[in-house]
Amino acid sequence: MVGAAGVRVRGRLMKSVRAAIDDYLQRQPHPLPFQVCIAPEAAKAGLAKLAAGAVGRPRVFPFEEASIAAAGESPAILVVVPQDLVAGPMASRLLEYAQASRPARPVLLGGARNRDVLVDAINTWRIFRVVPEQAAEVLRDAVHQAWQALCVELALKSAAGELLDDTTRLEQALAALRATQQKLLQLERLNTLGRAASSVLPVIALHLNALEEFNVIASAGMHRHDPELQGMLTSALEGMQALRTMLEDLLTYAGSGPAHTRPALVELDKTVASALSFARFDPLANGRAVRAELKTEARVLFDSHRLRQVVLNLLRTAYQSAPSSGPGVTVRTSAQGGDAILEVQCAGAVIPEDARVQIFDPFFTLTGDEGLGLNPCRLIVERYGGTIECVNVTGRGTCFRVRLPRSDMAT
Repeated sequence: MVGAAGVRVRGRLMKSVRAAIDDYLQRQPHPLPFQVCIAPEAAKAGLAKLAAGAVGRPRVFPFEEASIAAAGESPAILVVVPQDLVAGPMASRLLEYAQASRPARPVLLGGARNRDVLVDAINTWRIFRVVPEQAAEVLRDAVHQAWQALCVELALKSAAGELLDDTTRLEQALAALRATQQKLLQLERLNTLGRAASSVLPVIALHLNALEEFNVIASAGMHRHDPELQGMLTSALEGMQALRTMLEDLLTYAGSGPAHTRPALVELDKTVASALSFARFDPLANGRAVRAELKTEARVLFDSHRLRQVVLNLLRTAYQSAPSSGPGVTVRTSAQGGDAILEVQCAGAVIPEDARVQIFDPFFTLTGDEGLGLNPCRLIVERYGGTIECVNVTGRGTCFRVRLPRSDMAT
């Protein structure tokens, strides 16, 4: 069933079509020249004179090559008799002209009592109207009505074209409005993140200061030094520092704070290894094999905490993409010219093309969960002069590749 809203929309559409047709006919009451072509057998029957007497005084010409060429591309109302429909060279050529002159339709005089003639006239010739022989004078009105029908049909096509153009423009405007709405929603979410980060950051700083003081005290008591405890404390400090760095980036991302860079010479392999060690606490890492191939020994100018965060985010995305069982995830570093390369590869996982091209867009995630996605990773990498990409490697799965300029080439 069509709802009331659908009926109203359909009613408005029909009114728009009728209004467009009326406007078209008022602006161009005769969009095409009124032309009538008389078929050979119809000419022998003397129908040219009858057709010429139609309302509107049409231009009447015989079915001849020169006359057809002179008529140009404008369709003419074709007048035929049953003898013109008989198969043969002339009928074939006449049928070609009838088809080429559409949307104009032929008018047939006679043949109303012959079933075969009527079937052929309707199915093959697309006759507009059949006029009985005994009512030959009606031919004048039939020709005029055929021309009027032609004008209306062309008006319909013109109106439909205009409506289609208007619909296309409206769809484009609607798409632009939706995109603007999405951007506004993203801005609102960023503002909310900024406010939340602003309130949490001082608390994190207090806890970090307390941990740093505890670390100083614990380090001073060398006789009670416990390597395992010291390692756990160091990891906790690094985690708190990474959290503060992440909150600073959230403030920057939301436009609520300045961009903090703090670049320093960082050993890529060591930083990645530290991130891998920390990532084992991620619940998604359970049951997933992670293989490390760290052999670049390159140093890059970066913020170590932000580099760790990039690695952790890529690992989490890899965990989400990789199958729960199988080859798992491979993290490798390498050197290529003056660049250091970091790759996080999910074996056996292929990210669909439509998702792959959006994977670094704000708020886009593979799972549909709320989050910033990998957009902050791209911003961080580009801030330090690097690039990041996501590629599907045939037979090897999906690979996240980070390219960073090396800072140790002169040493």
